[in-house]
Amino acid sequence: MVEFDPKTMTLILSGILAVLAAYVPLDMLIVWLRVRSRVQGSRSAEEVGVPVWIVGSFERLAAFALGLYAALGATVMLAAWLAGKLAASWQRYPTSDKDMEKNRQVRAGHLVALIVGITSVSVGYLVGLFVRHALEWDALPTAVSPT
Repeated sequence: MVEFDPKTMTLILSGILAVLAAYVPLDMLIVWLRVRSRVQGSRSAEEVGVPVWIVGSFERLAAFALGLYAALGATVMLAAWLAGKLAASWQRYPTSDKDMEKNRQVRAGHLVALIVGITSVSVGYLVGLFVRHALEWDALPTAVSPT
């Protein structure tokens, strides 16, 4: 059983704050990638379903927990999350063979989302692994152990 002493709580809360604070540099990455890819910079309120900051915070916190508890299959779960997230928005804009610029922007937008998504879950997962190592939990069994 893991005891949650002040050091443990401080490190876990610091990890959570670091994961949430990653929103700012990731938002800057999105802006930079959109500019470099010549993709529309912002979307109208009607186009946004769940706000980006909610989705990003969720995926980084989930990745943090998977890294912290060294869940078996964590990378597969994170890859499935990214695949599902991209699949949900695939072809959300009607494309036409006549509007090649719009088609290019849709393709580039999906690649921007993929790059930022991979970076986002990587940050969460790596912070979770770092906190796990700092807590010296490496000797503990993983969260989902076959034995």
